[in-house]
Amino acid sequence: MTEITANIERADGAPPPIPGASATAAVPLGQLLAGSCVIVAVWLIAASRWVWTDTVVPWDSKNQFYAFFRFLAASLHSGASPFWNPYHYGGHPSVADPQSLIFAPAFVLWALFDPTPSLRAFDLLVYAHLLLGGLAMGLIGWRARWPVAASVLAAVVFMFAGAAAGRLQHTGAILAYGMFPPALLLMQIALDRRSLLAAAGFAVAAAALALARNQVALLLCFLLAAFALRPIIAAAHPLRYLRERLAVLFTMGAGGLALISAPVLLTLQFAAMSNRPQETLDLAVKSSLHPLHLAQLGAADLFVTKGEYWGPDHGVFRNCRISTTPSATCSSARSRWCCCSG
Repeated sequence: MTEITANIERADGAPPPIPGASATAAVPLGQLLAGSCVIVAVWLIAASRWVWTDTVVPWDSKNQFYAFFRFLAASLHSGASPFWNPYHYGGHPSVADPQSLIFAPAFVLWALFDPTPSLRAFDLLVYAHLLLGGLAMGLIGWRARWPVAASVLAAVVFMFAGAAAGRLQHTGAILAYGMFPPALLLMQIALDRRSLLAAAGFAVAAAALALARNQVALLLCFLLAAFALRPIIAAAHPLRYLRERLAVLFTMGAGGLALISAPVLLTLQFAAMSNRPQETLDLAVKSSLHPLHLAQLGAADLFVTKGEYWGPDHGVFRNCRISTTPSATCSSARSRWCCCSG
């Protein structure tokens, strides 16, 4: 099998990897630097649009998260504790609320130096998480020996598509989303090189992701777990693989658990007072991503929730749907491909 693999020519023209050699040994560092510069340039162009047009991300970003950010900064500079917010609903345990940003390192660091952070500063911190994720995506591609164009494309799609395009106002989800590539990158390095330092870095990055404590963070934690299991299952000798990386896996797991335990327990206590359990299972199922909902990629408002219209003229829906024409084009292309290949 090794001989067959060694004789397969890579699509990008690079020579096959040498058995036992590092995945990045044959990849020039200049490619990484060039790709990173392009990623930063694209990010700057996209982020500067908000500055040129003198606009900020609206809705929940400012109504909820920015208000908590201002309270966090004001509390730190006045000497008061940010763990309890007396101005929110007559008293609010901020330490237990995932939206308070108390456990978001970048926001806490900024708040330490700026008692009155601006709307623009808040948005730039959110954008910075997308840049961090994009650069990490580029590094993942570089380690996997992707062409530079592929690494840049993956980073740009990550920073500006999907959740980053349709849910930028949901700050907590974007923070978790932006921390996924750094966590994945550090996991790969820790497992490949058996590095305790990278394992500790993964624990910090994964904890920052998990402490967003929302549905995006939950799904991404499941995905990280799947990526951790993948090399174990693929190893020729799984038990030996685990034994050689026992210290690394312990550092990753124990470190992450130590960082998230207290905040998660506080949130579980706080969640007991939530009104979310009043949402019926039937309503939740209608709003979930059942496979039938994929039909809405081509036909808007196929299912109606709470009697509201989420068709083409709805602001949020415009960010999410593909519309009939591209869907029909993809379907037609697939049909032609099936006919030709059949």
